[in-house]
Amino acid sequence: MSKRFLSVLLFATLAVSANFPFKANFGTSPAPFSIDVDPSFIEETRVKASLARIATDLVQHVPQDGPPAENITAIKDYWANNYNWNETQKRLNDHLPQFTTTIDGAGNYSHPIPLHFVHRQSSRKDAIPLLFVHGYPGSIIEVERVIDGFTNPPSNETAFHVVAPSLPGFGFSPAPEYPGLGLRESGQAFHKLMLQLGYNKYIVHGGDLGSHTVRYMAIDQPESVRALHTNLWYQVPNQQDMDNFNAKNSTAEEAFLINVLATFRLTFLGQRQVFENEPLQWAYAQTDSPVGCAAWILTELKGGSPSYDWTLDEIISWTMLLYIQGPFGSARMYKELSDKTHGLASLTTFTSQWASLNLPSKALSRLPEDWARRQGNIVWFNHYSSGGHFASWDSPTELVADAREFIKPGTAAWDAYQK
Repeated sequence: MSKRFLSVLLFATLAVSANFPFKANFGTSPAPFSIDVDPSFIEETRVKASLARIATDLVQHVPQDGPPAENITAIKDYWANNYNWNETQKRLNDHLPQFTTTIDGAGNYSHPIPLHFVHRQSSRKDAIPLLFVHGYPGSIIEVERVIDGFTNPPSNETAFHVVAPSLPGFGFSPAPEYPGLGLRESGQAFHKLMLQLGYNKYIVHGGDLGSHTVRYMAIDQPESVRALHTNLWYQVPNQQDMDNFNAKNSTAEEAFLINVLATFRLTFLGQRQVFENEPLQWAYAQTDSPVGCAAWILTELKGGSPSYDWTLDEIISWTMLLYIQGPFGSARMYKELSDKTHGLASLTTFTSQWASLNLPSKALSRLPEDWARRQGNIVWFNHYSSGGHFASWDSPTELVADAREFIKPGTAAWDAYQK
């Protein structure tokens, strides 16, 4: 048997690593998938949670130090005594039609890319294909609360066929075994996925890392990506903006954003730098400690959507969807992002339509509209009085309604899609 034949045979059906405690095969075309995590791994994780050693906090907790010890103790106790992964697994399997496939490389990344994704088609013949891309520390769980509204709207509202892939290294899309697969390459793989599914043109939505991914897609695939909708879009201030700020000539909205960005650099930027510099070093501890991993994710969730009342069940479920295959791949995506010489490109070369959904309780989303217009062809810029960074989870009704309004008959985005 020739080496070439062996390599083709290997590519035809990729099984996940023996280190991954879930069953999955990745063929060359979409095939149904159900989450099926090894019960012994679930029990081992529960036992590890029960044995977690909680760090000693100060008598008067300092928020910048991390989440208070009492919050982490609550996660530990709930995980050990009450949390039921089987209920979460069944809910996701029952609600989200899932599939696997393999993409034959993307951009400069020549290796096969196994992907897990959700695909639910609307019963409406006039439905528009929508690629939904999650962020960190999210997964396909982010589409759970919006998929019904997207696919089954009232008869006079826009309907969507929803495709929601797991970024490589997140959920049940195995992490790449070689460097070079970043957000841009992920977007190129997602485009190939849409073609596999028969969608030659579509619109995209992304939040957090997903917003960057779909931005790359809009640049790389303008003939297919007819419109872009996002709840995260930010523009760093230029020199003129800073001169106005220092001279106290900024608007209240501009000054607010400049101050927020400064605070972000002093607080949350350190977390990203860990991922960019030593993600594997970080991952050794996080892979071994489910409660430690949940503590990290808790900070991300509460920091992103501080007004939302995150339950212990939600925190642990979001953690599990990164922890099951191991959190290294999801963290390393930031290293790939920092390694790219092209950076996060502007959309000024993107001639189709895009929208910004502004949810101001997440500080970075409070972007002045004239600043946003420096980067692209805005046709829809909406403001909401509530909501946060994880909009599909904390504000699903508003997100779905905004997307419907963005692309409906008579709008610029609708016209762009129909071309």
